[in-house]
Amino acid sequence: GRKTLRPNEERRFAEGDVFHREGALLILNALELLIEVAQGVEGLSRPRHMRNLKVRDRRACVRGHDTPLDGAQAILANHVKAYPCVATGQAAVAAALQLHHQVKGRTQSIAKIDIIMADYAYVRGQQTDPGRSNPQSHAAADHCFPFTVAVALTDGEMTARQYDNQRWFDPEICALMERTNMGNDAALNQKAPYAFPCRVEVTMRDGARHAAEVPYPPGFSKGRLSRAEVIDKFEAVTAPMIGDARIEAIKALALRLDELANVDELMAALSDRFA
Repeated sequence: GRKTLRPNEERRFAEGDVFHREGALLILNALELLIEVAQGVEGLSRPRHMRNLKVRDRRACVRGHDTPLDGAQAILANHVKAYPCVATGQAAVAAALQLHHQVKGRTQSIAKIDIIMADYAYVRGQQTDPGRSNPQSHAAADHCFPFTVAVALTDGEMTARQYDNQRWFDPEICALMERTNMGNDAALNQKAPYAFPCRVEVTMRDGARHAAEVPYPPGFSKGRLSRAEVIDKFEAVTAPMIGDARIEAIKALALRLDELANVDELMAALSDRFA
């Protein structure tokens, strides 16, 4: 059956979760269209759920399939997660990575960490969720802001490796998490509307302070991802699974995809047919 939201949950959903409600409707619309296409239906009509779609910023709305594009290609406004953690924590991780070189080898000298995020009800709900603040599993850890910031500060990277050996129980990481404070700043909402900006401030025991602010994280349409960042992530993810020769072949083909007559060779490199 459908879960009934408690009053505070319902308010939080209505106030801060407009993105997710509308996102669900868009996915439903897309599925309906795919089903109609698979059934050979011609002259597709606007999905019945489209009329229920109310978007705060009309520019963020996916156009109806019967509306011509005006040159603003939707793919350029899409977002991808650069790091293996919750979407709302991407900017926090990016800020922590910027600060790594300033605290490298000295994390035990950190007096406190302040993670200051946009002032959305949805974000505040995540910050105060007990299951996230004291993670007992991988699934909870990758949604825990103090954990992801702590490992990014300590390691200088945020990949699947940061979850190895149940790092959320590591005494050094736990000590940093205990010295982490969560906060919100409405000014961040104005700096990066419809995003999840973050500022991380690190105070050392000697009083020195380091801060980094990320309005749009890497992978966000306005944050962009450089070619080098995309390649680095691809290599980090695939290295444990496929050999160097195959990685190089996929890279060479993918990076000139717009020049290929078809994708047969790329598909072969991605499949078990590669030799």
